[in-house]
Amino acid sequence: TASTMPKGDDLWQQVRADAEEASRTEELMRPTLSRHVLSRKSLPEAVVSVLAQDLSSPLLPEAILFDLLLGALQRVQDALEEDLLFVRHSDAACTTFMTPILFFKGFQALQAHRAGHQLYLDGRRLIALQLQSRVSQVYAVDIHPGAQMGKGLVIDHGTGVVIGETAIVG
Repeated sequence: TASTMPKGDDLWQQVRADAEEASRTEELMRPTLSRHVLSRKSLPEAVVSVLAQDLSSPLLPEAILFDLLLGALQRVQDALEEDLLFVRHSDAACTTFMTPILFFKGFQALQAHRAGHQLYLDGRRLIALQLQSRVSQVYAVDIHPGAQMGKGLVIDHGTGVVIGETAIVG
């Protein structure tokens, strides 16, 4: 039920617990889990760690992209948390809270959009559009940074999803 779902720091601690358990049982995943979850201080940091690695390019280095995305995603952490809770409890393929962060490109694309939308609202439209372009190239999900996305959403699989600038979803 909604009242028993972890939120805030409790949700982050559950993500970390999932990663710690996986690290004990799957040795080959230890470097990935350490880099993206266990070495991080918060849920937004973990998500942005994956996004910055995936979306970086020679013209947009990972460290710069990490800082840019983190500043934006921290401002919408409540939406990030609701998305994570929704996908975990509605998708039978999602068996842990860390799974969408590391492996679900629909979730990853939605979080990149949330960061890009904040940049777009801040008047940083060119960087928001560049981010949209990279997300489309990497995750095959194209969401205009002007599109308004509600909270508690899931984009299952994601390939081929296109959401335009005037769309209001959720």
